[in-house]
Amino acid sequence: RKKVTLGGEQREVTILFSDLRNFTRMSEGLDPQEMLAILNHYFTRMAGIVEKHGGVVDKYVGDALMALFGAPVASADDADRALRAALEMTTALDELNQQWQRRALPTVGVGIGINTGVVVAGNMGSEKRLNYTVIGDGVNLASRLEELTKTPEYEARVIVSGATLAKAKEKYRTRRLGEVAVKGKQIPTEIFALLGLRNQKVHKDQSLLSTIIK
Repeated sequence: RKKVTLGGEQREVTILFSDLRNFTRMSEGLDPQEMLAILNHYFTRMAGIVEKHGGVVDKYVGDALMALFGAPVASADDADRALRAALEMTTALDELNQQWQRRALPTVGVGIGINTGVVVAGNMGSEKRLNYTVIGDGVNLASRLEELTKTPEYEARVIVSGATLAKAKEKYRTRRLGEVAVKGKQIPTEIFALLGLRNQKVHKDQSLLSTIIK
């Protein structure tokens, strides 16, 4: 049996962060078992979408998840896979919200951030407990983009970096949101709201003013 060792390698990866909105409000009045069942049902649905598009779930933290496209196995279209997964995740949440409404439960929102960059990927932790994961500025930016979905004026459920769109082979409808400063970088990063595929219906709460990006 081959021994698993600490260490990593540099590789280009597309990182997706998603986080539920208003889940605390939904969980009020629920017993812990029911709350956990709802959360596990949500994660099962989202993880299935990530895996369907060739990604892997790196970790769950509370009601958030982090997924990787390009590690441990890379594909030429990792950016597209991540973008398609994000769009399907938002659609799936809309369907789950309908189910929860029928049970007289509050609905929840989601924020998703996606970035592509060179990161360090490998087994990290202690010699007794290792986890395969990725670290680096590219990961931090993806997390920050997810946080930016909370910005009211953006009105965006999915925010992606220009680096990810530059790698995408499909054409997507997007709305340019501006630029964000990245720690340690002199040139700011362009960010965009992801509205859908070019021939896909725009979600009702998103602007019709979009730019076709290839």
